[in-house]
Amino acid sequence: MFGEFSSKIQHNPTSNEVFLDTITLGNYIKHDSSPDVIIGLSRGGLIPAVILSHYLGKPFIPVVFSGADGNGDNKLQTSLALLPELDKSKKYLIVDDICDSGDTLTKMVNHYSSKGVSVETAVLYYKDRWPQYQLHDPQHGYCPNYLLHRIPEHSGWIVFAWENVPQAIRTHI
Repeated sequence: MFGEFSSKIQHNPTSNEVFLDTITLGNYIKHDSSPDVIIGLSRGGLIPAVILSHYLGKPFIPVVFSGADGNGDNKLQTSLALLPELDKSKKYLIVDDICDSGDTLTKMVNHYSSKGVSVETAVLYYKDRWPQYQLHDPQHGYCPNYLLHRIPEHSGWIVFAWENVPQAIRTHI
């Protein structure tokens, strides 16, 4: 499932927007795929992954990992050896909030696929480096199996509600 390409992107999605976007993504996944287990990438992928886990009625595994070359958190957690062993008889869905460089998801998918584990990926936002996605073009880089928002490569940094705790506190106190 590929989302709509948009240059008008909400750089500070609210908790409600993330929740509704995650349910929309869940509807696509529910009708297209049947993962046995949801994996949430710490930190940003945990919230959408937990929502998907409840919505799809699937077990949840939190994982701390980040590709060394990517833009996300946990740059001290880049060793593939730290990833949990997964049951080859099950199908897994790895969930993150955004796919920016694609480094984290590429490394995880390659790692698990090489061990015979069936994995797919889902993100709320995908920074697209080409306006026209070519499915098997190796120059394109990694594209998640499921995504909701395709945004331009040079979009500003997206600040999710859980990343802006000081603002949330000022707003509600």
